[in-house]
Amino acid sequence: MSGSLSATRRPVPATASEERPRLGEPVLTVLLRSLVLGTTAAVLAWPLATGEAVFAAWIGGTAAAWLGSLAAASPLRSGVLLAGGALAAGCGWLLRRLVVDAGLGVEVLGPQSALRLADAAGALLLALGLLGGLHALSVRRRAGAVLELSLAALGFAWLVAPHRYGAVNRPFELADPILASGGDPTIVFLVLGGVAAGAVTLLLLTERHLLRALLQLLVLVLLVVGVVLTTRMRGLPPTPPTGAGLGLRPDDDAGSDEAKPQDGKQGGRGGGGQEGSPPPRNEDMEFRDEYPRSNRQVPVAIVVLHDDYSPPSGVFYLRQAAFSQYNGTKLVAAMQPFADRDLARSFPVEPTDVEAPPPAGAFRAPVAHSVALLAEHARPFGIEAPVRFSPETNSRPARFERVYRVESLALTADLTSLLQLETGGKDWSPEQWAHYTQGPSDPRYRALAERIVNEVLPDDLRDVPIARTLAIVQWLGDKGTYSLRSRHAGAPDPTAHFLFGDLTGYCVHFAHAAVFLMRALGLPARVATGYAVPDENRQGGSALLVTGGDSHAWPEVYVRGVGWVPFDVRPRQVLDPP
Repeated sequence: MSGSLSATRRPVPATASEERPRLGEPVLTVLLRSLVLGTTAAVLAWPLATGEAVFAAWIGGTAAAWLGSLAAASPLRSGVLLAGGALAAGCGWLLRRLVVDAGLGVEVLGPQSALRLADAAGALLLALGLLGGLHALSVRRRAGAVLELSLAALGFAWLVAPHRYGAVNRPFELADPILASGGDPTIVFLVLGGVAAGAVTLLLLTERHLLRALLQLLVLVLLVVGVVLTTRMRGLPPTPPTGAGLGLRPDDDAGSDEAKPQDGKQGGRGGGGQEGSPPPRNEDMEFRDEYPRSNRQVPVAIVVLHDDYSPPSGVFYLRQAAFSQYNGTKLVAAMQPFADRDLARSFPVEPTDVEAPPPAGAFRAPVAHSVALLAEHARPFGIEAPVRFSPETNSRPARFERVYRVESLALTADLTSLLQLETGGKDWSPEQWAHYTQGPSDPRYRALAERIVNEVLPDDLRDVPIARTLAIVQWLGDKGTYSLRSRHAGAPDPTAHFLFGDLTGYCVHFAHAAVFLMRALGLPARVATGYAVPDENRQGGSALLVTGGDSHAWPEVYVRGVGWVPFDVRPRQVLDPP
């Protein structure tokens, strides 16, 4: 009986949930996929790991294709294969943690060698485990193939993601050496795009099942559509709006002196205004009730540092213009020949020294840097205290408006270390003192300045010039509110309307208020304009991307033996991104 039952029993068809061993992939297919997975692993590791670890990740990704193909042909279930891949990846992570936290191998190999070896081993096991398990799943199931394709595409997107919004200096691992040599990183990103397209194409070409290939192609199309819809800027960055207080050149029909030939000299690329001429009108600071928010992300310049320098304030102040002459309402560009001679009047056509550079001393250090303008400006700018401007060859006219080199004497000391110093030039004439200390006749400025000094400073510091300066800056930062919307522009004295009113405004209001309070105490001060870029934006690189949102105005005080020093106001209460 049992024999007859045994003879009549038929094989039961395998259900969808049951898995059977599969034949291995063709050698050519595995070879092509190993190239794609190895490249994907290296691309994913590049922003996070050392060179040795990137190479190890490439080896792990390459081997993952072969091991994954062999594992997919084995009788093991997919869950077991994924668990094995996760175990290998976990071992790589654990090995690195043991070296970092427990010091494994440090005594034998030394700290640096042990960490590099752990990074490489960890990257190898992570790539081998994660990509090997994923590839085994992609051979067996459609969902795995889609995940494999998506990972390859997103790996390249991850590498160049910092490049969005026109940030041609990101990622700095790729852009820094290119910018430092005067090249354009865009070419590298185009090459990466070609490599990414080739990798995705190889994955599609090596797919043997039509339905799976169509599904992967659909996912790829959705990824491309998502990139197009979420990318705010494609191609070259747009030109920022002119006349927005950025020091940019106005349109030709704006009626500015800078837009027209001056004494036979044509403005624009390669030219420059007449030496010693007053700044163009579009540099004038304006009190506005609503400052434009558009194009804040638009890049306007790239600054490449040739020296290792970090500002003590944490902010790179790129001074372009200064305003020190009081016209009865606000500060405007000075017309006196003795005033503000530390500024460049035009773009250099040959190496040009600044007329009155800051004193060289223990508080400053030379910092060389190159500036590549993405938008035409009225005059050059440089880090805080430029002493020399030189033209440089523009190797990419389609990208950059002009390129020049700046040598600055940048501040290396924090503001509190200047407490023992006096203000004003030792050899200043009475006319110079009067120019830099003239302000409104409204007695409220003097009364408020004295009250701030008495409230903020202890008795032994109330007569110290730098301490009085810092007290005013601190008080405005504590009491003021930063907002791009205000209601002071229509007042006879917009600064008084702001200072003795709601104390709500943007950088032009705060800078004027600080300078007028300082001048009321006899401190020589002015307002400088240009760009303020946080040091943290470099993220360890040597290039700074300057955008329209970095446009700024700040107060400066002349410190004896140091020169003009920024004393910026940083409001604690912020209604709009500063």
